[in-house]
Amino acid sequence: MSSGEIRDGAEFTLLTRRNFSLSPDGRFLVFGSLAAATLAISFGFAMRGAWPVLPFAGLECVVLFLVWRWLCRHDGDYESITIDSRSITVETCIGGRMARSQFDRAWARVIVEEAGGSRPSVYLRSHGKSVEVARLLGDDARIEAARRLRQKISENQS
Repeated sequence: MSSGEIRDGAEFTLLTRRNFSLSPDGRFLVFGSLAAATLAISFGFAMRGAWPVLPFAGLECVVLFLVWRWLCRHDGDYESITIDSRSITVETCIGGRMARSQFDRAWARVIVEEAGGSRPSVYLRSHGKSVEVARLLGDDARIEAARRLRQKISENQS
């Protein structure tokens, strides 16, 4: 996962995105090649009399297609946390669904919850409202993002 920081005057923005190592065209090429190889091998076995291989090869191609579609759907996922002099705005786009939350900077708190052995979760909370942030980051980057957010929220509050 990647993150970027943009500063403009008194504002701070933390932008996180998924880190896909292949472009959409590259993923299509890889998944298409895997499906073609699976079908070619299964047809070779079917021609030698092992026809029960074909339904399993078809099932494998369906699963490959579903994984490829899931990756395409999540290609544009991002999370943006903007801190200005009075408010904190969290905007997320996960799987094409947009969500936006706004918090009063003076009352907002960054909470890190670490349940035994699982990934740490970072929440932004204020007045009974809570939203999970830094979901697109790895564990270490998530903890670092929580530290930076705490620092930026407490900065210049008067």
